[in-house]
Amino acid sequence: MSSLLYLSLARNHLQGNIPTELGQLSSLKFLQLSSNNLSGTVPKQLYNISSINFFAIADNQLQGQIPPYIGLSLPNLEITALSLNKFSGPIPTSIVNSSMLTNLEMAFNSLSGPIPKNLGSLNNLQVLNFGVNFLESYNDLSFLTSLTNCTNLSFLYLSLNNLTGVLPSSIGNLSTNLIELRIDRNHISGTIPEEMGNLVGLQFLGLHNNMLRGRIPDSIGKLSKLKYFVASRNSNCSRLEVLDLSWNRLNGTIPKEAIGRWSVSRALYFVANRLTGTLPPEVGNCKNLITLDVSNNTLHGKIPSSLENCVMLETLCLQVNSFEGDIPSSFQKLKSMQVLDFAENNLSGQIPEFLGTWAYAMHPKILRGKVPIKGVFENISEFSVDGNNELCGGIKPLGLPDCPTEIAKKRESFPRRAIIATAEIVETWLNFEDEAAIGQNGRINRAIGDIWKCLGSVLSIGLSCSADSPSERMNIKDVLRELHKARNMLLGDQRRRRVHVSVHQRRR
Repeated sequence: MSSLLYLSLARNHLQGNIPTELGQLSSLKFLQLSSNNLSGTVPKQLYNISSINFFAIADNQLQGQIPPYIGLSLPNLEITALSLNKFSGPIPTSIVNSSMLTNLEMAFNSLSGPIPKNLGSLNNLQVLNFGVNFLESYNDLSFLTSLTNCTNLSFLYLSLNNLTGVLPSSIGNLSTNLIELRIDRNHISGTIPEEMGNLVGLQFLGLHNNMLRGRIPDSIGKLSKLKYFVASRNSNCSRLEVLDLSWNRLNGTIPKEAIGRWSVSRALYFVANRLTGTLPPEVGNCKNLITLDVSNNTLHGKIPSSLENCVMLETLCLQVNSFEGDIPSSFQKLKSMQVLDFAENNLSGQIPEFLGTWAYAMHPKILRGKVPIKGVFENISEFSVDGNNELCGGIKPLGLPDCPTEIAKKRESFPRRAIIATAEIVETWLNFEDEAAIGQNGRINRAIGDIWKCLGSVLSIGLSCSADSPSERMNIKDVLRELHKARNMLLGDQRRRRVHVSVHQRRR
């Protein structure tokens, strides 16, 4: 079988080691072993079949290092697919000797060390994927400058590594054919170069989860084909569908000139930056918007009522900012809403009743008034009102005090027997006061202490009925029992005293 040219065993359930005997296929040009469960190391003999131009062993459990001589022993390589394995060690610099390479994919491994700075020698390169490894740049991203020689480069993936340093202005000289550029989730610092706007072919640009700071350059407005990115100030990205600026150190305001032009945008993410100013009312022009997340910034001002126009909106996250004012009543038009988070702001006013029909996770801070009891507000696990000390009502598990109108109703319905009992106690006290004033009986003074004791009981009952927490308030049956007990004691003492006074008068 030494004359075999094509071997494909992809997408099976093969396991175990790759047989060393495959190295005897000296005429082999196409080897496809991807998506199996192969393990162990790759036989050195495979790396010596110089005729191979398609070498794919991705999505297995293979390990070990990529031979440092791979570019020398496999000079005819056009496609190299080693992703989704357990390869470790550095990327061999000899790979540039495979000058016909169009696809170089080594993502999702445990590769370490620097990215070779001579990759620009691969003039035919179209896809370069080193994402999800442990590659480092040691504060030097000059390898990007080298890649400007790859004029056919369409996809560049460097996400989730340990890259550090500042993006060079030469990044704007990468191929105008570049469709996707992903260098997100690294440790890149500095600002976004103005030259980034030269990459007019970009449809996907991922820079999120880095340490970028400063403003978004106006030049990115040239990226008219952009569908996913960190769009910019004065942007003309009319096709933008997803904008993600999250987890950087971007400051300044959200440009109103740009945000209104993203009319087809489905998702806008500005999470965890240092953005200031207000949320532009032009956001209401994004009528296809499904997700808006500007949480963890320092935005302020009122929540724009123009969001009522985003009738497809499902997720609205404004938490951890300084928004103020009321929740716009016009939001009741947002029938598709599933997640609403206004926590840790300076909102005021009442919680609108209509939120109960669609809010899922609503916990605005510093609101006042009555908490609704219908819809989502029937289940305490669906919302939170923590940090709001001026709320009342709501379902019992919230432990909020009754609202003033409810208290008034309870007072109106307070049992007449309790009112009569209290009145009789007070009347008895007044009678004692009158009798004590005219000095009819010296024993009255000795009874005053008992009367004070009874009045103390009445005061204690009153305080118990006024407790903030309903669970701490005295039950009405107990109130009646205690009041009647006090009344009977006083009335009984009054009757005994009147008998004593009558006998005393007769003796006189």
